[in-house]
Amino acid sequence: MPAFIAPPLASAINVGAVLSLTGSQAESGQMAKEGYLFCQDWINAKGGVTVKGAGHRLNIDIADDQSRPSIAAAVTEQLISQNHDTLLLGPSNDATTSRAAPVAEQHQVPMVGSGASSDAIFNNQYHYLFSVLTPLSRQLQGVIDMALAQNPKPVSMAILAASDSLSAEVANATVGYAQAKGLNVVYGGSYTSGVNDLSDVLGAAAGAGPDLLLEAGHPSESVRTVQQAEQMKIQPKLLAFSDGPGSTQFTQDLQAASNYSVGTTQWAPGTRNRTSYFIDSFHYSLAFADQFGHMPDQFAAAATAACLTLEVAIEEANSAQPRWVRDALAITDLDTFFGEIKFDDRGANVAKPVYVQQVQAGRAVLIWPPDVATARPRYPDPGWAKR
Repeated sequence: MPAFIAPPLASAINVGAVLSLTGSQAESGQMAKEGYLFCQDWINAKGGVTVKGAGHRLNIDIADDQSRPSIAAAVTEQLISQNHDTLLLGPSNDATTSRAAPVAEQHQVPMVGSGASSDAIFNNQYHYLFSVLTPLSRQLQGVIDMALAQNPKPVSMAILAASDSLSAEVANATVGYAQAKGLNVVYGGSYTSGVNDLSDVLGAAAGAGPDLLLEAGHPSESVRTVQQAEQMKIQPKLLAFSDGPGSTQFTQDLQAASNYSVGTTQWAPGTRNRTSYFIDSFHYSLAFADQFGHMPDQFAAAATAACLTLEVAIEEANSAQPRWVRDALAITDLDTFFGEIKFDDRGANVAKPVYVQQVQAGRAVLIWPPDVATARPRYPDPGWAKR
């Protein structure tokens, strides 16, 4: 009997992708690239994107914006006008998305992003931009929800924020959410992004006696905050960060001092989400590691989720026509390994939570929401001497 030969795929569907492959954002951009390529290979291996009964090969046309917003705009224009890509993925961060999105909007080309989370972008009311990420305004909501579910329940909170606009956006939204939940916000302060000495704002925050001490900033600053909080013997019931805990660098830099610190992430390999399409987080992580030699992170996972969302929209539209795909994206409601993907009228993913991690015994584990958690929160913090 002759061996079965799979039928060839029909004409390719070309999708442009704007990513930061070099420059300051290259680390996350390279991970997003691998996330897109994993999705492309998976789709093609299963028979391609089905349109009108035929399987079409997905071809992702990736261009580097060099981590520069102005180049992101030019590259987006090139993908659309010269490469004739009428569907787009990316970019991989907020700064480049803010410049690429208006170009896609002008040409009425759908763009499904894996790096856009700023409400300032979504509030422009673009019709063609969609992002699988949970908006920044909800970045620390899970931390507050988790803390309020503990016993004894916290009653007060202080928050520190780096001076950049995205950190301020997180901090301002968090204050409003905390107050709505009944927490007394006893202190709010900012510091210059990248500063080495946080002792002044830390001392002022600690002097207000908060149960929860939150920081909206960057990974390096979260490390310095833990180091200086330990030196100053500052001991809230919970020390939590928008970024940092969960990364290997955080635990390597801090060793035992990293324990009990809480952080947030858009996704982690252990996330136990209900899936209606694709594979679950566990098998995705294994297959990704087999292909690329390392585990996926939240940037890779977001890229894969964005690519899958675009594929499903093309199939729902039964066409690669931009307007029809855009309309299919607008009504998408998809359960994926990354979380539920459902867009509001701004193109923001309003369905997926930001996940909460805690370093326990030197390892980051998911502690919130309860339905995806792999461990229970350890609260209140037992103190520096018991780490």
